Amino acid sequence: MNKIIPLLISFLMISTLSALGQSPFNPYEGDYDSTDPFGQDPYGQSSYSGNYMGTTETTGPVTFSTNVPSDVPPPTAPQSAASLGLEIPAASSSDQGQAPPQGEASQLLMDVDESTSRSLSVDMQMNVGATQAGGVYKMIMPPGTMGPNRFYAYRVPTTVAGCNLYGYVPLWLQVGTTGQVWGYEWYPSGYLNTRYLGYANPGWHKRWFQGDTPGWHILQYYCNGWSNYLYIYVHGWGPMPGPGPSPSPSPGPWPGPWPPYSPGPWG
Repeated sequence: MNKIIPLLISFLMISTLSALGQSPFNPYEGDYDSTDPFGQDPYGQSSYSGNYMGTTETTGPVTFSTNVPSDVPPPTAPQSAASLGLEIPAASSSDQGQAPPQGEASQLLMDVDESTSRSLSVDMQMNVGATQAGGVYKMIMPPGTMGPNRFYAYRVPTTVAGCNLYGYVPLWLQVGTTGQVWGYEWYPSGYLNTRYLGYANPGWHKRWFQGDTPGWHILQYYCNGWSNYLYIYVHGWGPMPGPGPSPSPSPGPWPGPWPPYSPGPWG
Protein backbone atom coordinates (compact mmCIF):
# COMPACT_ATOMS: atom_id res chain seq x y z
CA MET A 1 0.00 0.00 0.00
CA ASN A 2 2.87 2.36 0.84
CA LYS A 3 4.34 1.77 -2.67
CA ILE A 4 1.05 2.38 -4.47
CA ILE A 5 0.44 5.89 -3.06
CA PRO A 6 3.70 7.48 -4.54
CA LEU A 7 2.92 5.86 -7.91
CA LEU A 8 -0.57 7.37 -7.89
CA ILE A 9 0.84 10.82 -7.04
CA SER A 10 3.36 10.59 -9.92
CA PHE A 11 0.63 9.52 -12.33
CA LEU A 12 -1.58 12.46 -11.30
CA MET A 13 1.32 14.95 -11.82
CA ILE A 14 2.08 13.58 -15.30
CA SER A 15 -1.59 13.73 -16.26
CA THR A 16 -1.90 17.34 -15.05
CA LEU A 17 1.21 18.52 -16.98
CA SER A 18 0.07 16.71 -20.13
CA ALA A 19 -3.27 18.45 -19.92
CA LEU A 20 -1.42 21.78 -19.79
CA GLY A 21 0.47 20.88 -23.00
CA GLN A 22 3.90 20.61 -21.38
CA SER A 23 6.29 17.71 -21.04
CA PRO A 24 7.57 16.99 -17.53
CA PHE A 25 10.84 15.77 -19.01
CA ASN A 26 11.83 19.10 -20.65
CA PRO A 27 11.51 22.04 -18.27
CA TYR A 28 12.69 24.45 -21.06
CA GLU A 29 10.05 23.51 -23.60
CA GLY A 30 8.34 26.62 -24.97
CA ASP A 31 11.27 28.88 -24.06
CA TYR A 32 13.78 27.66 -26.65
CA ASP A 33 13.66 28.07 -30.42
CA SER A 34 15.74 25.23 -31.85
CA THR A 35 16.10 27.03 -35.19
CA ASP A 36 17.64 30.13 -33.65
CA PRO A 37 18.71 30.04 -29.97
CA PHE A 38 19.05 33.82 -29.94
CA GLY A 39 15.53 34.42 -31.19
CA GLN A 40 16.77 36.22 -34.30
CA ASP A 41 18.98 35.86 -37.33
CA PRO A 42 21.88 38.28 -36.64
CA TYR A 43 22.49 38.68 -40.38
CA GLY A 44 18.91 38.70 -41.63
CA GLN A 45 17.71 36.38 -44.37
CA SER A 46 17.80 39.19 -46.93
CA SER A 47 21.30 40.42 -46.16
CA TYR A 48 23.07 37.72 -48.17
CA SER A 49 21.97 36.57 -51.57
CA GLY A 50 25.24 35.05 -52.71
CA ASN A 51 25.92 31.42 -53.43
CA TYR A 52 27.85 28.56 -51.99
CA MET A 53 30.60 26.86 -53.94
CA GLY A 54 29.28 24.72 -56.76
CA THR A 55 25.77 26.15 -56.88
CA THR A 56 24.19 28.11 -59.68
CA GLU A 57 23.56 31.84 -59.58
CA THR A 58 20.32 32.55 -57.68
CA THR A 59 20.58 36.23 -56.89
CA GLY A 60 17.71 38.45 -57.93
CA PRO A 61 17.90 41.42 -60.28
CA VAL A 62 20.70 43.85 -59.46
CA THR A 63 20.81 47.52 -60.40
CA PHE A 64 24.39 48.43 -61.26
CA SER A 65 25.42 51.94 -60.32
CA THR A 66 27.01 54.25 -62.89
CA ASN A 67 27.52 57.19 -60.54
CA VAL A 68 31.01 58.66 -60.86
CA PRO A 69 32.60 62.09 -60.24
CA SER A 70 32.13 64.58 -63.08
CA ASP A 71 35.77 64.34 -64.19
CA VAL A 72 35.71 60.53 -64.51
CA PRO A 73 34.55 58.76 -67.70
CA PRO A 74 31.00 57.54 -67.07
CA PRO A 75 30.63 53.79 -67.67
CA THR A 76 27.76 51.80 -69.11
CA ALA A 77 26.09 49.50 -66.60
CA PRO A 78 27.15 45.91 -67.28
CA GLN A 79 24.90 42.94 -67.80
CA SER A 80 24.62 40.60 -64.85
CA ALA A 81 26.28 37.21 -64.95
CA ALA A 82 22.86 35.59 -64.64
CA SER A 83 21.44 37.44 -67.65
CA LEU A 84 24.46 36.32 -69.69
CA GLY A 85 23.98 32.73 -68.60
CA LEU A 86 27.46 32.52 -67.10
CA GLU A 87 28.15 29.44 -64.99
CA ILE A 88 29.93 29.93 -61.70
CA PRO A 89 33.58 29.02 -62.32
CA ALA A 90 35.56 27.01 -59.81
CA ALA A 91 38.15 28.84 -57.77
CA SER A 92 41.48 28.49 -59.50
CA SER A 93 43.90 26.23 -57.67
CA SER A 94 46.62 28.75 -58.44
CA ASP A 95 45.20 31.29 -56.00
CA GLN A 96 45.46 28.93 -53.01
CA GLY A 97 47.75 30.85 -50.70
CA GLN A 98 48.94 32.99 -53.59
CA ALA A 99 49.82 36.56 -52.82
CA PRO A 100 51.31 39.25 -55.03
CA PRO A 101 55.10 39.40 -55.08
CA GLN A 102 56.52 41.87 -52.61
CA GLY A 103 55.81 45.42 -53.65
CA GLU A 104 53.11 44.60 -56.21
CA ALA A 105 50.00 44.59 -54.00
CA SER A 106 50.19 48.32 -53.37
CA GLN A 107 50.66 49.23 -57.04
CA LEU A 108 47.58 50.21 -59.01
CA LEU A 109 49.12 49.62 -62.44
CA MET A 110 52.40 48.01 -63.43
CA ASP A 111 54.35 47.65 -66.65
CA VAL A 112 55.39 44.10 -67.50
CA ASP A 113 58.84 43.03 -68.63
CA GLU A 114 59.62 42.20 -72.24
CA SER A 115 59.59 38.44 -71.69
CA THR A 116 56.14 38.47 -70.05
CA SER A 117 54.82 40.82 -72.69
CA ARG A 118 56.03 38.52 -75.46
CA SER A 119 54.50 35.48 -73.74
CA LEU A 120 51.13 37.21 -73.36
CA SER A 121 51.15 38.26 -77.00
CA VAL A 122 51.89 34.69 -78.08
CA ASP A 123 49.02 33.39 -75.94
CA MET A 124 46.79 35.99 -77.55
CA GLN A 125 47.76 34.95 -81.07
CA MET A 126 47.37 31.25 -80.30
CA ASN A 127 43.87 31.80 -78.95
CA VAL A 128 42.48 34.00 -81.71
CA GLY A 129 38.84 33.04 -82.02
CA ALA A 130 38.62 31.53 -78.54
CA THR A 131 36.57 34.48 -77.32
CA GLN A 132 33.97 33.66 -79.96
CA ALA A 133 33.40 30.28 -78.34
CA GLY A 134 32.11 31.82 -75.12
CA GLY A 135 32.54 30.25 -71.69
CA VAL A 136 35.49 31.55 -69.70
CA TYR A 137 36.83 33.22 -72.86
CA LYS A 138 33.66 35.17 -73.59
CA MET A 139 34.49 38.71 -74.77
CA ILE A 140 31.78 40.99 -73.37
CA MET A 141 31.97 44.61 -74.49
CA PRO A 142 29.71 47.56 -73.63
CA PRO A 143 26.80 47.76 -76.10
CA GLY A 144 27.79 49.41 -79.37
CA THR A 145 31.47 49.59 -78.39
CA MET A 146 34.52 48.06 -80.05
CA GLY A 147 37.41 49.75 -78.31
CA PRO A 148 41.17 49.20 -78.49
CA ASN A 149 41.58 47.79 -74.98
CA ARG A 150 41.44 44.21 -73.69
CA PHE A 151 41.23 42.85 -70.15
CA TYR A 152 42.03 39.33 -68.88
CA ALA A 153 42.14 37.41 -65.57
CA TYR A 154 44.79 34.84 -64.57
CA ARG A 155 45.92 34.24 -68.15
CA VAL A 156 45.13 35.25 -71.72
CA PRO A 157 42.40 34.98 -72.96
CA THR A 158 40.37 34.20 -69.78
CA THR A 159 37.61 36.74 -69.05
CA VAL A 160 35.46 34.74 -66.59
CA ALA A 161 37.22 33.40 -63.51
CA GLY A 162 36.77 32.37 -59.89
CA CYS A 163 38.72 32.76 -56.68
CA ASN A 164 38.30 32.09 -52.99
CA LEU A 165 37.32 34.76 -50.50
CA TYR A 166 40.32 37.07 -49.96
CA GLY A 167 42.18 35.27 -52.75
CA TYR A 168 44.22 37.19 -55.32
CA VAL A 169 43.83 37.19 -59.10
CA PRO A 170 46.42 38.68 -61.48
CA LEU A 171 44.82 40.93 -64.10
CA TRP A 172 46.32 41.67 -67.51
CA LEU A 173 45.51 44.88 -69.38
CA GLN A 174 46.29 45.17 -73.08
CA VAL A 175 46.15 48.93 -73.48
CA GLY A 176 45.69 50.15 -77.05
CA THR A 177 46.60 53.84 -76.78
CA THR A 178 48.59 56.19 -74.58
CA GLY A 179 46.53 57.88 -71.91
CA GLN A 180 45.05 58.05 -68.44
CA VAL A 181 43.58 54.81 -67.06
CA TRP A 182 40.53 54.51 -64.82
CA GLY A 183 39.46 51.24 -63.20
CA TYR A 184 35.88 50.20 -62.40
CA GLU A 185 34.63 47.42 -60.14
CA TRP A 186 30.98 46.54 -59.60
CA TYR A 187 30.26 44.58 -56.42
CA PRO A 188 27.55 41.89 -56.10
CA SER A 189 25.17 44.50 -54.64
CA GLY A 190 25.58 46.76 -57.71
CA TYR A 191 27.85 49.20 -55.86
CA LEU A 192 30.50 50.79 -58.12
CA ASN A 193 34.05 51.47 -56.95
CA THR A 194 36.06 53.69 -59.32
CA ARG A 195 39.80 54.33 -59.14
CA TYR A 196 42.30 56.34 -61.12
CA LEU A 197 45.06 53.88 -61.97
CA GLY A 198 47.62 56.17 -63.59
CA TYR A 199 49.18 56.79 -66.98
CA ALA A 200 49.85 53.99 -69.46
CA ASN A 201 51.56 53.54 -72.80
CA PRO A 202 50.33 51.02 -75.38
CA GLY A 203 51.15 47.44 -74.45
CA TRP A 204 50.67 44.99 -71.60
CA HIS A 205 50.15 46.06 -68.00
CA LYS A 206 49.32 44.24 -64.79
CA ARG A 207 47.42 44.76 -61.56
CA TRP A 208 45.93 42.58 -58.82
CA PHE A 209 42.35 41.87 -57.76
CA GLN A 210 41.48 40.64 -54.27
CA GLY A 211 38.08 39.07 -53.64
CA ASP A 212 36.78 40.78 -50.52
CA THR A 213 33.05 40.00 -50.89
CA PRO A 214 31.35 36.73 -51.94
CA GLY A 215 29.54 36.81 -55.28
CA TRP A 216 30.07 38.17 -58.78
CA HIS A 217 32.45 41.10 -59.30
CA ILE A 218 32.51 42.84 -62.68
CA LEU A 219 35.63 44.79 -63.69
CA GLN A 220 36.46 47.16 -66.54
CA TYR A 221 38.91 49.93 -67.37
CA TYR A 222 39.00 53.02 -69.59
CA CYS A 223 41.93 54.48 -71.52
CA ASN A 224 40.75 56.59 -74.47
CA GLY A 225 38.16 53.87 -74.93
CA TRP A 226 36.59 51.02 -73.01
CA SER A 227 37.86 47.54 -72.31
CA ASN A 228 35.75 44.42 -72.20
CA TYR A 229 34.21 43.39 -68.88
CA LEU A 230 35.78 40.80 -66.57
CA TYR A 231 33.51 38.57 -64.49
CA ILE A 232 35.13 37.16 -61.35
CA TYR A 233 33.16 35.01 -58.93
CA VAL A 234 34.37 35.08 -55.32
CA HIS A 235 33.54 31.88 -53.45
CA GLY A 236 32.87 32.26 -49.76
CA TRP A 237 30.86 31.00 -46.82
CA GLY A 238 28.69 33.26 -44.71
CA PRO A 239 26.95 36.59 -45.19
CA MET A 240 28.03 39.63 -47.07
CA PRO A 241 28.76 42.63 -44.83
CA GLY A 242 25.41 44.33 -45.31
CA PRO A 243 23.77 45.57 -48.50
CA GLY A 244 27.02 46.97 -49.89
CA PRO A 245 30.71 46.76 -49.12
CA SER A 246 32.90 49.39 -47.59
CA PRO A 247 35.87 49.29 -49.95
CA SER A 248 39.30 50.02 -48.60
CA PRO A 249 40.53 52.43 -49.63
CA SER A 250 37.26 54.14 -50.39
CA PRO A 251 36.76 55.69 -53.83
CA GLY A 252 38.71 58.89 -54.31
CA PRO A 253 40.20 61.27 -54.01
CA TRP A 254 41.97 60.43 -57.24
CA PRO A 255 45.56 61.59 -57.66
CA GLY A 256 45.89 64.40 -60.13
CA PRO A 257 46.10 66.60 -61.94
CA TRP A 258 45.29 64.92 -65.24
CA PRO A 259 43.82 66.19 -68.50
CA PRO A 260 40.05 66.80 -68.41
CA TYR A 261 38.08 63.81 -69.62
CA SER A 262 36.78 63.94 -73.15
CA PRO A 263 35.44 60.94 -75.08
CA GLY A 264 38.08 59.44 -77.36
CA PRO A 265 37.58 58.14 -80.87
CA TRP A 266 36.38 54.83 -79.41
CA GLY A 267 33.65 56.35 -77.25
